[in-house]
Amino acid sequence: MKNLPIRVFSSTDLSLIAEVDWYEDAYFTRSLTGYGKFSISINYNITNAQLFTKGSMVQFGNSDHRIGFIDEIQKGIDEGGKGSQKLTITGFEAKSVFSRRIVIPASGNDYYIQDAVVETVMKNTVLDQCGASAVTARKFALLNVATDLGRGTSYQLQAFNTSLSDHLTTAAESQSPYIGFEVYFDEVNKKLVFDVIVGKDRRSSQVINPRVCFSSEYDTLKSATITDQYSGFKNVVYVGGQGDGADKTIVKTTETVEATDLVRRETYLDKSNLQTTSALTNAGTSQLNALAQAILTVDAQALVTSQYKIFTDYDIGDLVNIKEYGALFDAQITEAQESWAYGKYEVSLTFGKQAPSIVSMVTATASSLGQSNTSKASIGWKSAYQEYVMTADRTQQYIDIVNDVLILSGTMTSNQTLTLQAPDSAYVGRKQYSILVTATGGKNITITTGVSGKTAIVLVSGTVPYLSQIFVDDTGNVTYIHNPTPGQKAALAGTSGTPSATNPYVTLQGNRKVFASYKMSTSKPSGPTQPIDFNTLVSDTFTAVTTGSAWKFTVPAGHDGVYGITGWHFSGTNNIYVYVNGTNTALVGCSVAGVSGQTFCHHIYLTAGQYIDFRTTNGSTVSVDSLVQICEIGMN
Repeated sequence: MKNLPIRVFSSTDLSLIAEVDWYEDAYFTRSLTGYGKFSISINYNITNAQLFTKGSMVQFGNSDHRIGFIDEIQKGIDEGGKGSQKLTITGFEAKSVFSRRIVIPASGNDYYIQDAVVETVMKNTVLDQCGASAVTARKFALLNVATDLGRGTSYQLQAFNTSLSDHLTTAAESQSPYIGFEVYFDEVNKKLVFDVIVGKDRRSSQVINPRVCFSSEYDTLKSATITDQYSGFKNVVYVGGQGDGADKTIVKTTETVEATDLVRRETYLDKSNLQTTSALTNAGTSQLNALAQAILTVDAQALVTSQYKIFTDYDIGDLVNIKEYGALFDAQITEAQESWAYGKYEVSLTFGKQAPSIVSMVTATASSLGQSNTSKASIGWKSAYQEYVMTADRTQQYIDIVNDVLILSGTMTSNQTLTLQAPDSAYVGRKQYSILVTATGGKNITITTGVSGKTAIVLVSGTVPYLSQIFVDDTGNVTYIHNPTPGQKAALAGTSGTPSATNPYVTLQGNRKVFASYKMSTSKPSGPTQPIDFNTLVSDTFTAVTTGSAWKFTVPAGHDGVYGITGWHFSGTNNIYVYVNGTNTALVGCSVAGVSGQTFCHHIYLTAGQYIDFRTTNGSTVSVDSLVQICEIGMN
């Protein structure tokens, strides 16, 4: 069946070898920060089909951005004989060539370091590791690097013999929203060009670019799966650097408004290979961006007959809206897969990034530690965990020594001991564990191998979960890699503290922004003279809200600027207005016939001391679950 033409090029000089358009099916995936895959299914007997070879470059259509290298060719045949001979050709985007290089420091240097805005870091790293600045044997002769426009925020890369492709992904995902990167085809000059991708904001909240909203209501969305997941979400990242115990460098990264109480979700990232605070902060920011955006993921098929066309109206990296289930979502397009089969064309989009499970997050933390070589048989690291309920003494089984994460749980009423397998056979050598202590009761947990004369450690169950890392050596000693001090545990629990070298978990809050979020736990009356009483605190960084019948939000001193207001209210068919200092200023939510609840979104400039509240058109009752969020988004 005739489809979009696919062309084959030589990987040595990018000269055209052949073109085919008679194939069964094919797809090409472009990823913003990852490495998209492509596949082609074609009968072997079709003209030029035999010219697809491993290592060759393919181009889908005439797009310079849909290019990749063939990694694998499968040949199949069934009872149909020669006529059924089929090739399945697969590979990855052209930027996958970066997986063929590691980041190597210059001779005499311990690490390769780049410290600049993120685009500069990424392009300099590519130049040094496989571009014009690399040693001859490591160069990609056909690769150019696009002009550096200095986009993005500050970023430090520090590496030693680690994957170039991984570092590029981490750098791109350190930005919020993500930037991307690609290798495209300069066919005129027969070159491959590395460049970054900075998406456009096409959401309804901006007025610069044409807006894009995917919705079945507007005939722009064929199908979608919306996953609203909270389990993998983290909004505080503690990054561990060099040092041991209380001397270990710890850097905390948070969102603009640091979360507290039940909203706060923490994780630990071990980066003991990083030397500077800047590098640790970048690692934490990258992790935070990845996890704080992991609440909402959408896999969708765009309606190709709609008004929106990929490459023209939207592309990967763009910020768009999705409107379904009575709500308007902001989302970034992180992947686009185009497919062709029997003359049919489809576009599948991925918005956001898949949220990991709690266990995968804990095991990922542990696996980042690495494992020392051992004189005995190495113990493989396993992406799994073993939980011990510490209401009694526990002993590790041989089968469980491959697990890299131990969870110690339960309500303890007495001190207990966890005995790990001792290195007394050829199957047990050195081992590192991450231990997540969720047990409560304030009792001691002794961790030992039971070998006489060897050291043991003691962890204490408390009121807040914490993460510790330990090391078991070849002889049976158990020692700390890192264990939070009592002061650090108090900071983790949310109590006050002073930033210092010995207690870096606590940071100053002088630069925090104003954010207030309140909801309704009981129905309340409202009208032109009666503000809505959002009576239940969710978050309030400056205690700026007065609750009760005279509910109001007052702008704190020194925080003049633009504020964003979003919310949801249930009040029959009443409109909702924002009042400034008691005066009706703007309509923010319109009634809809037959719909009892409305979302609202509004921007307003406020000065210190001004107050706002929200009221309905006529006397009515505003129901449970109505909410409002007020956020400072720009200071004067």
